Amino acid sequence: MTRLLNIPPTCQRLLARDLQVSGNKEPVLTTSLNVLMLAPQAQASNWLNTLDQAGFAIQLSRYDSLQAHSQAASTQSHSTRWQVALISDTLPGLESPDLPTLKALRYHYPALPVIFIASRADLQTAVAAIKAGAAGYLAESDLSALAATVREALTETERSEVDETTRKNDELRYRQMFRNNSAVKLLIDPATGEIVDANDAACRFYGYSRSELVKHNIDQINTLSPQEVKAEMANAESEQRFYFEFRHRLASGAICEVEVRSSPLLIDGRRLLYSVIHDITERKQMEKAQAFMVSISHLLTTTLDYRTVLKDVAMASVPFLADVCLVFLVQPDNSVKLQTLAAHDKSGEALFLDYFNSHPVSLTDDFGVGKVINTRPYRLVRQVTPESVTGSGLDFIEFACYRHLQINSILVVPLLLQNRLQGALAFIYTESGRSYSDIDARLAEGIARRVGLAIDNARHYEEARQAAASEMATRRELEKLANLLTHQAGELNAIIEAMPDGVLICDVSGKLTRLNPRAIDIFGLDRAGEPIAEYLKLEVYYPNGQQIPPEERPLAQALRGVTNTNYREMVYRRGSDQPVQIRASFAPILTASGEIRGGITIVSDITELQRLENQKDEFLTIASHELKTPITSIKGLTQLAIRRLKKAGMTGEIATLQKVEKQVDRLIELINDMLDTRRVQHGRLELQFRPFDFAALVLETAQALQSTTSNHIITVEVPPELIVTGDSHRLEQVLNNLLTNAIKYSPKGGPVEVTLEQRDGMAVVSVHDYGIGVPEKDRPNLFQPFHRASNVSLYEVAGFGLGLYLCSEIMKAHHGRLWLDNATSSLAGLSAAEAWDAQAANSGATPPPEGSTFCFSLPLNLPPS
Repeated sequence: MTRLLNIPPTCQRLLARDLQVSGNKEPVLTTSLNVLMLAPQAQASNWLNTLDQAGFAIQLSRYDSLQAHSQAASTQSHSTRWQVALISDTLPGLESPDLPTLKALRYHYPALPVIFIASRADLQTAVAAIKAGAAGYLAESDLSALAATVREALTETERSEVDETTRKNDELRYRQMFRNNSAVKLLIDPATGEIVDANDAACRFYGYSRSELVKHNIDQINTLSPQEVKAEMANAESEQRFYFEFRHRLASGAICEVEVRSSPLLIDGRRLLYSVIHDITERKQMEKAQAFMVSISHLLTTTLDYRTVLKDVAMASVPFLADVCLVFLVQPDNSVKLQTLAAHDKSGEALFLDYFNSHPVSLTDDFGVGKVINTRPYRLVRQVTPESVTGSGLDFIEFACYRHLQINSILVVPLLLQNRLQGALAFIYTESGRSYSDIDARLAEGIARRVGLAIDNARHYEEARQAAASEMATRRELEKLANLLTHQAGELNAIIEAMPDGVLICDVSGKLTRLNPRAIDIFGLDRAGEPIAEYLKLEVYYPNGQQIPPEERPLAQALRGVTNTNYREMVYRRGSDQPVQIRASFAPILTASGEIRGGITIVSDITELQRLENQKDEFLTIASHELKTPITSIKGLTQLAIRRLKKAGMTGEIATLQKVEKQVDRLIELINDMLDTRRVQHGRLELQFRPFDFAALVLETAQALQSTTSNHIITVEVPPELIVTGDSHRLEQVLNNLLTNAIKYSPKGGPVEVTLEQRDGMAVVSVHDYGIGVPEKDRPNLFQPFHRASNVSLYEVAGFGLGLYLCSEIMKAHHGRLWLDNATSSLAGLSAAEAWDAQAANSGATPPPEGSTFCFSLPLNLPPS
């Protein structure tokens, strides 16, 4: 009878394992028994005697320790099978509470019943032994129950064998399911790491045949070292975890992220690990991509400088998404600029920089960037191989470029800025051996979208910042301008108030808004009253005594845009019968855009000045007339003396008297010019308009002057006849003045060319000489009274500067004009120098300057006036 320790009923049932105990009936004896004993020699002999006495025929294998057994088992045939194992608690490894030696034995022989015999029996050891896998538990002092305990273990084994048959049938069905299942499955020996079996899905996944795969150790597939694998499994066992995450290497060399779920399984008496493997590469990539996008999003929010954004993104992409990351931007001239480059090492960076310095990228480049920018879809080349030239759409130029840069795989995505395609991001794998997938392309497109949005935001921020700065600067400028305007307004007000001339200002509607003190005094208004209202009641007249209508008064003309600096009028002051002579200057007040916003008039009291002017005119008139009488007498007496000397044959004195006559003519001419000047200035120059032959007048005048000079050749080109209407005397005066000047200002002689022609309804006369010319700086004031060119003093040419002024005014009275033409001409096809050399009296004269061409014109259809 098997004896149990005095322990609670629940533990008895656990330890007894449903053993059937009969009263005094002896159990059926087993004739032979193959026993494995792990015990010292003395204990083993004692146990053997007990079993012999119980009728067992023992075949014994005894070892002093489990280690000794393991060493012997390495040379022992696997056909040896023990029916029961007896183990002593005195062996090494059985002194600790969890009995590791017993666990190890059960691990190696899971179907072998083990009876644990304790030298000192106690409840704690009994429970530990049962938990460690013992089929029975006995105390050393109670060996009489050994035979019964062995028989019960054998009976239990027989039952297990029946169950084993059922199990094997189930195992056969399981194997069929194992082999045909679509999930990747492996059977692994946990002790050695050998792959015992693999299903078809595993063969397809790893890229091996089944015969090749079962020759592998799991260490050859797992990228971790054997020590790291064992540590991971030990951690999982301590955490009671049945799943692992590893990186497995496929036959192609590619690395896949896998999730392994393992559970122990007993097959053919061996304890194996049943492992189901799931490919989680895509999930891991997505998790990493998500984490990367979070980090990218953080980078994009840390700065608003787009150059920093591009640089940070490129650097963050290495090495997570690339060995080399390039950012290209399209420039305003449609060139493509490499904006940013990030590489995992300096050599790779130098290689790409050298290449792009010597091969600038364009929209039609051979690097793939231009294709992306032009067509928008991303550019993905998974493996740069000769086969990819056709498989990935590469051309040979692009392939050669990639090979030169040692590119293994490349992904180029478009970069949108402000909803316009403005660049590209290029992600490149080089010596790392990695390659890009469609998942990477989606990730890269997401990065490009975020980068484009960040750059847009940065640009919007920069525009807003610049606008705010510009607004602030504008505000400061406006404040500065307001202060300046206030200051200038104060200055202007002080100037207007202190001006010696009167100032009148009106708004755009014509309402008089201001009169300065001097204007009030000029018009005799009451400062203490309402001077503006009083001014509006004043009577205003032209100098000839005709009343000026309101629309012709200075401010009214200024509001029409008229500017005048010498407007004369008479104003009868309040309380006075004597008019005030006024000289007014007026002009419109304009905005920056040229719009009239008011008018201003500056008035001066010229009553006294006019009185003095009248006295001067009267004096000049009287003096001129009084001078003419003796001058005329002098000229007559001189001419009489010349005739008498000629008759007397005294020719030596004639030349002297002729010079006197010439100077008298100049004096008469000067007096006439002075009188004409006063007449012009006072509008009293009288003209007699009548039709006459202008061509004949030009020819006669030129011939008359030719007789006065021997150093000049005057050539005339005129039509046979040209009838015009005008004052022939005054027009002859103009032509005579121009020809005289041409002779006078050509002191070395030379040709003088006169032409008359019809041009655009005008009769145009031009007089060209090859004399000293007119300096450029003198031309603007050439027709002003008493103005002479600055170079006439060098040639000692006499004159008063009134001739051209009078000629100009005469042509204005004829509705024509007088001007200096810049064009030069020649004589009979000769150059000016040739003409000078041919005609100059001084044969040693130097080549002449360009000379001058004066022109005047009058209308052909001018009616008599």
